[in-house]
Parts: sequence; structure tokens; C-alpha cells
Amino acid sequence: MLVLRCIAYPGKNSGRQGFYAICIDVNLFTWRPTLKEAKRSLEQAIGGYLETVADLAKEEKLTKKEVVKRVLRPSPFWPHKAGYYAYRLLFSFSVFIYSQFTPNDLG
Repeated sequence: MLVLRCIAYPGKNSGRQGFYAICIDVNLFTWRPTLKEAKRSLEQAIGGYLETVADLAKEEKLTKKEVVKRVLRPSPFWPHKAGYYAYRLLFSFSVFIYSQFTPNDLG
């Protein structure tokens, strides 16, 4: 099973507000006006990329190890991986903070 680390976050593109969706394990990203569209666009990009690698693997008779090398092409640390880990840390921290309170504590 292939597990890819991906994230979506709000951001502007050409002055328009929308969402970036990034997969740091295969170095693919997209921007769309809505979160749903950004997610769908990234899923399609990943699917197309994996299909292309599979076709090349058959054509070039690649070994499993060579296929894995072709599939995984990590993003540069800055800004994609750094952003992924920053959002992941913030999410984990917020889950921890909220888990320390009971519903009565929050009002």
C-alpha cells in the first residue's frame, strides 16, 4: 500500500483567494478556488502521475525498486515540506489543547 503525505491550505493565486493542495511525497501541487476542487484536482494529478509511472514501468520493464524510485520524488524542504510539517504541528497542538478541556470548561 502506498501512503502519501498531502495537505491543503488557504492561499491566494493571482490575487484570488482559494486553496493549495500539495503532496510532498511526489512533489505535486495545485490551486483551486474551493477546498473540494483543490482536493479533487490533486487526486487527479496523483492518479495521472501514477498511471504514467506504471506505463513506463511496463514499457521499460523496471524492477519494483526502480518503480518506487520513480514514484517517490520528494518535494524540496522549503516551502512544501516545511509548510506540511508546520500545519501538522499546529493541528496536533490544537488537538492536544482542546483535549485538555471538558465541554463545561469551554462555556
